[in-house]
Amino acid sequence: MGELREIKDLKFLLREARNVRNVDAITLIGLKISGVSNLDCGACEFGTCKEMLEHGKVQKEFLGPRCMIKYFDLGIAVGSAAAKAKDLCIDSCILYSAGAAACYFKMIDADVAMGLPLSVTGKNIFFYRKSKRKVKE
Repeated sequence: MGELREIKDLKFLLREARNVRNVDAITLIGLKISGVSNLDCGACEFGTCKEMLEHGKVQKEFLGPRCMIKYFDLGIAVGSAAAKAKDLCIDSCILYSAGAAACYFKMIDADVAMGLPLSVTGKNIFFYRKSKRKVKE
């Protein structure tokens, strides 16, 4: 992939990177986006699948435009994995940034991926974060 786009506020990326560093494991779920669904559904904002394939590619964190049906499938897979982690009392949080970094650094053979960090601790590290906000008294 090319250069990641400039992100004005890196705070959320740094927070997510700290989370990834502090977890027991991370699962990367991705897919190769080849072809289309041939439904001509228009979810990609093109009239036909053929039109979408002929359009010039945009490159940011992920290449696009892409077939939305494949993204729906990825969402179902990631959601199912997060649900199974919850069933097993494993804390998790879906991170787009971990998947984008894994694709960028070729850690996974995928065109698009999501990261699912997994943690087993006393408190959920993804939601029990120390706040830096000052409370007015």
